[in-house]
Amino acid sequence: MIGLMTDKNGFTPENNWWGPSRELSYYKSVVNVEMYDMSSSAGNWGGWFQQKLNGTYYLIMFWQENCYPGRGFNYTTDKRPFASSKKKFTVDEGNQILSELIDALYGN
Repeated sequence: MIGLMTDKNGFTPENNWWGPSRELSYYKSVVNVEMYDMSSSAGNWGGWFQQKLNGTYYLIMFWQENCYPGRGFNYTTDKRPFASSKKKFTVDEGNQILSELIDALYGN
């Protein structure tokens, strides 16, 4: 069984913006993957995924960076989850928690 997918670096040779999301979703413990910030036209986006381990759901941020002029994308997961619960988070709940965290850290 894979452990918590924090502080990981990965690469996907898939040359489209959804490659890192698809790559993360291949892990059996990953429940869903959501993009949160898609403001870069180069695909240097951020998002979060939900991972279930031992009956607990964890929300973990990730970032992806286009390898242009080469192929593919690098992606990095955050060092620790930004939320956890015994019940599965909805997409809206995950987005709301992340939005509140960003506001608390950076103001709005």
